[in-house]
Amino acid sequence: MGGDSPEAQAKREAQAKRVVEIANLRYNLKKDYVVVLGDLNDVPGSKPLKPLMNDDNLHDVFDVVNHPADDRWTYYYKRARVAERKTQIDYVMVSSALKRKVTGVEIFRRGMSCVAMGDVTGITPLPGMDSFKNAASDHATILADLDI
Repeated sequence: MGGDSPEAQAKREAQAKRVVEIANLRYNLKKDYVVVLGDLNDVPGSKPLKPLMNDDNLHDVFDVVNHPADDRWTYYYKRARVAERKTQIDYVMVSSALKRKVTGVEIFRRGMSCVAMGDVTGITPLPGMDSFKNAASDHATILADLDI
């Protein structure tokens, strides 16, 4: 949280570095099944996420299955310029060992508030969801299929 202030960016980067450090200290990412996931509040190419994105043994599931870059959005920010409204700020990252087990990825957007309120067309909201108040979330869900 905290937007894009220098303080928020520094905090996100420190958190990303610490997650990578913990993952590599506690696990052998080449052999152990490890998942790092969550709302990271930043886009894939951002400086704060570089520690996660540049670790050789952590892999974004979208990259694993070559999911189209223009269809990776998990968040819709209505106040942004039109071209920047749909962004990926949520992630499922897997260890190298688990990467070999990823067979598919899907993004579930039907419960999103932007869909419920009609800001994003072409997606049918879940039954009964028609406002921000009764939507499941303002984020989409990333589903990763694993053959374990």
